[in-house]
Amino acid sequence: MDYSPGDTGPDRIGGLPSHLPVNWPRCQGGQERLAFIAQIYSCDWFPLNGLFCLQFYACVERCHLEVDFLHMELVHEGALENGKKRGVAHPDLPVKTINYTPTRDSLDHDTFLEIISDDNQEWPVLKDEHLHKDRLSGIYTFDGYEGPVVNKTNRCIGQFRHPCDPQTGLYLFHSDTEGIYLHAYC
Repeated sequence: MDYSPGDTGPDRIGGLPSHLPVNWPRCQGGQERLAFIAQIYSCDWFPLNGLFCLQFYACVERCHLEVDFLHMELVHEGALENGKKRGVAHPDLPVKTINYTPTRDSLDHDTFLEIISDDNQEWPVLKDEHLHKDRLSGIYTFDGYEGPVVNKTNRCIGQFRHPCDPQTGLYLFHSDTEGIYLHAYC
């Protein structure tokens, strides 16, 4: 996953959303409308279980948190196109298209989970350079320390840096019981 300047694809950072959420998300602190940060659409290789896309929003006021709070909006099929360009764009975030490069992991995710869940085995040494870069799907070495545990019913499906705070890692999970959710790690 890398980023190129401009708005040349559906998945992007910055600007305004291509489709509108049912209600524009608001800050929990000051109740201002949150600024649009990014969107990722469902596709053949990254299905979102009936969702049309994921959108991410943040408070530009940073009113109540030390790190940039990030809100994830689950957008369903039939969402209205944002032809009139309504909404709040983040003032400090240039528009960038998200580009994907297919990669192969040295282990499949289920094998990796079996190895790390066996208390008698050491964690495998993985030389896959892409494992620590922004990406969707594949093996995730997130071990559940100070966060959700990765297993067959709670899978990590994405990792990327917060666009407004690169020190914050964002992990996208799909749980059999809770659906798709976001976890920030500072």
